[in-house]
Amino acid sequence: MQRVKTDDFLVADDLHLRPSRTPGHEAECRLLAALADELAMNPAGVERKVVEGLTGLGRAGSAGVSVLAGNEGDALFRCHVAAGMIPLRRLASVPREGSLCAEALVRKQLVLFERPERHFAALRGITPAIHEAMIIPWPLEGEPVGTLWALCHSPEHRFDAEDSRLLRILATFIQAAWKLSELTSVNGSLRAGIAQRDHADASRQDLLRQLVNAQEEERRRVARELHDQLGQQVSVLRLRLSIMKDQAGDNRRLRQEIDDLADVAKRLDSDVDFLVWQLRPTALDDLGLIDALYDYVDTWSGHFHVAAEVRTVGLNDTRLEPEIETVLYRIVQEALSNVAKHAHATAAHAVLRRSGNEVSLTVKDNGTGFRDHTPGRTPGHGHGLLGMRERVALVGGSFAVHSEPGSGTTITVRIPLSP
Repeated sequence: MQRVKTDDFLVADDLHLRPSRTPGHEAECRLLAALADELAMNPAGVERKVVEGLTGLGRAGSAGVSVLAGNEGDALFRCHVAAGMIPLRRLASVPREGSLCAEALVRKQLVLFERPERHFAALRGITPAIHEAMIIPWPLEGEPVGTLWALCHSPEHRFDAEDSRLLRILATFIQAAWKLSELTSVNGSLRAGIAQRDHADASRQDLLRQLVNAQEEERRRVARELHDQLGQQVSVLRLRLSIMKDQAGDNRRLRQEIDDLADVAKRLDSDVDFLVWQLRPTALDDLGLIDALYDYVDTWSGHFHVAAEVRTVGLNDTRLEPEIETVLYRIVQEALSNVAKHAHATAAHAVLRRSGNEVSLTVKDNGTGFRDHTPGRTPGHGHGLLGMRERVALVGGSFAVHSEPGSGTTITVRIPLSP
């Protein structure tokens, strides 16, 4: 681009050499107040008010806002808005090369050209003719990206220091409007991202809830089939063995083998009952959470030979929502399962408490404990803790684990209840 020589334009500091008119403070205050309101309510409308105010207050016969667009090789100044004597279409798109706006951007200061068509071919043939052009760049993030310009069309109404002062003030409003628009766009993107994440979280929660419900239903089905089919077959086997023992007469060796088989069948019968009970205890459906927990903890204690107890506070015979009862039951079940597998504990206890519109559950053991209880990283514990955390989240509750080596583990759950 052929650079315009410094002698061919004036900077704002030279305008004080010209006679200056008296400022119109009252009209200017009205304009600035209107711009402040527009900036607060509708930043996109600030440019229009600025150029209209510039042609009304100053000596500009035309005014506009042009913004640099495109890549380095084919950059253009696009006129966003214009007012006054020159129609917008005449300056709608001007190549950066040979543009008076580019001169202001390069110099990063207000510049004033007299008869600019002498230097800029894009302005030739425009009517009414441009006697003077005053342009000021405005930056974003420290880099100038656009200009506010004013044109006078008569040598009798040349620009003065008052016009440059007004142009500087109004350029700050355009800069602020663009910053607000950028922030609005960023905030919109953030809100959209948050909404998308919330939707994804809600979809995940819904899918997890369906999965948990499907698991519970499958537990019921498998427990029922184990009880009805395998349980009955084991019972028939034990009966047949008893009959065979009677038929063995005095054959001690055969009777001993039958007794051994009967012991295996008895253990198998007990294991099937325990498995059915683990999958879905009928007490939870028939009698409710409290009775189911007492039964579970007592049976678990006898099965694993670990002293255990459960206490309830503030619940009496009140039934909770079925989903919440299932979650609390499964937390106790999973927690005690971890105790049996990993803790090497000699005692464990659970406390179920209702206080107002909240139910809390604490399960504590005196086992070995562990240092890192982050789900997914603790060997032997991660998946169980993660499953418990997800179950609690499904009913809007909170889940916490505290454990230290040699000090046992405490699991605390809090779930809000409907008023």
